[in-house]
Parts: sequence; structure tokens; C-alpha cells
Amino acid sequence: MKRLFFVLIILPISIYAQDSSKLEIDFKAFADVYYSAQEGPVSTDNIAYNHSRKNEFNLNLGIIGVSATHDKYRANLGLMTGTYAQYNLAHEPNELRHIWEANAGLRLVKKLWLDAGVFSSHMGFESAISSDNITLTRSLVAENSPYYLSGVNISYEPNDKWSFLFNVSNGWQIIQENNASKAIGTQIQFSPNDKLTLNSSSFVGAEPDRFGRSNLRWFHNFYADLSLGKKIRLIGGFDYGQQEDEFTNGEIPNPRAWLGEVLILQYKLNDNWAVAGRQEYYSDPDGVIIGGDILQSYSLNIDYNVTKKAMFRLEGKYRFGETEDANGDLINEDMFIVSSIAIKI
Repeated sequence: MKRLFFVLIILPISIYAQDSSKLEIDFKAFADVYYSAQEGPVSTDNIAYNHSRKNEFNLNLGIIGVSATHDKYRANLGLMTGTYAQYNLAHEPNELRHIWEANAGLRLVKKLWLDAGVFSSHMGFESAISSDNITLTRSLVAENSPYYLSGVNISYEPNDKWSFLFNVSNGWQIIQENNASKAIGTQIQFSPNDKLTLNSSSFVGAEPDRFGRSNLRWFHNFYADLSLGKKIRLIGGFDYGQQEDEFTNGEIPNPRAWLGEVLILQYKLNDNWAVAGRQEYYSDPDGVIIGGDILQSYSLNIDYNVTKKAMFRLEGKYRFGETEDANGDLINEDMFIVSSIAIKI
């Protein structure tokens, strides 16, 4: 009887131990401290939300988080602070402005997952985590498309070459709903080998434009990421969007449309040093996303990887065109230099 009692006690513990051995818990942290030298007021504008404070030392993004991964479920929780959170989530309630990610997922069947919560957007190749990108500052297309979404993802990866995603979200980069409509999105990604990735992402939903008028918005993002040997990497991206506008009265096109393109070339000098150049073009003549017509930009990056987890970066950028800053003043041209120390663990 004592032996049976002992077995009944030990067996559940053994089963739990075997199951929990498949669960992996990872803690993560990131910090990006920068200095941006630029003429003009010490404020952000409505074009860029990363490294946006001028002529001062500041924290662009600091993250602490934890992730849990199991064969049948997974979860992520991350909190953030910094000027990125201050400006990019300014439209969110105060209690939500420090959420980097908060999601949980279940494996429905093999290679098919259902995730719900706040997660990174499926649009674009750039993250707000600067060390994940080959340029220090974000491109115009990245800064003016969603970094995050709140809703439900269904993802499927049948093999190493293909991946598919479908989501339903509260809308265009919003955690707390701002209208009665939901948006849908898709992603198709193809990687025939470890040198090339092709991506097609879309978004459809009723969204307020910069004037607060909510109508159907359609958006598509395409990019190609190509590595030529071990030293050269080339990324090209193109965005196109339209938004219906019932108030145009023939004065401007209906729907309103905008587009953007970016081309980035990186060359690795060795394991520690790399340089990258970027060319950009963004056109929003009807003022759906930014307040102006055409904006172009050129930038040059120099990166020094101190270790695999720490890097120093320097970027010079020149922008010109006709668009409005946060004060409604036209920007004809501006030039600035941004330096950063980023550590990711």
C-alpha cells in the first residue's frame, strides 16, 4: 500500500517534469542610446518616430521581455520605454504605451499556429529594434506603415521555403480600437534558399486618415532581400496604398493614393565593420499618411560590431522635398547625423 501511494505521488511529478522539459523560457533585453545632431527645434515630426529627438542624448528604445516556447503553445511579453514609445504610441491610452508585445499562441495542428494579442506587424522588413536592421534609422516606408498590430494571427509554414499568414486586427497600428471596424491582413513569404527572401504583405480595413475621416484603406508591401556572397546584402522594398474619401468633391482624386520605395546596399568589410547606403522616395500628394507631396532621402551608415550583442553605429542622412513637420511648416531639406550604441541580450 505504501509502495502504491509512493507511485501515485511520484507519477504525476514525473509526467509534469517530462512535459515541462519541452518548455523553454528566454529572457531578453535591448537598449539603444543615441545622439542626433540636426538643425531645428528639439522635437519630433510626423515623418520619423525613431531617433527623433534632436541635439540631445536620449534613449530611443529600451525593452525587457520574456518568452515561453512549447511544442503546443507559446507566449511573449515585452515592456518598453524611450522616445520611440513616446511618439509612435502617442495615440494609445497611457496604460498601453509601454507594451512592446503581449501575445499567446496555440498550435492547432502541425505547423499551423493561432496567436492572439499585440505583436509585430507582418508588413515591411524593418523592426524598431535598430540592431536587427542594416541601417541605424528606419526608412520612410517603415516609419509610415505599422510597426505593431493587435488582434489574431493564423500562421502556417509547410516547409523551409514557404510561410503564410492571415490576421484580423483592430486596425492600422492600434492596440485599443478607434472605430467599429476590423481589418484583415495577409503575408506570403518565399525563401528558395538562404540567400533570397521574397515577401508580399497586405492590409485592408476602414481607417481614419490624418484628417480623422474613416474610410476603406488598402495597402500592399513588397520586398526582396538578397545576399550576394558573405559580404554584400541588397534589400529593395515598395509600398502602395489607397484610401477612399467621400469628401473629395472632385477636388482631389478618390481614392487618395500614396507610394514609397527604398533600396539599401550593405557591404561587410570584415566581421566587425560594415557600411551601408540607402536611397528612398515617398509620395503622398493627397495627404493620407504624411502632410505633403514628395519626400526623398539618402543616407550612409558605418557600423562597428563590438561583439555579437553590442554595436556602435553612425549614420548621415539628407532629406529633401515638400512635406510638413509637426508645426505645419514646410520641410524643403534637412540634414542630420545620428550616432547610437545598442546592446541586445
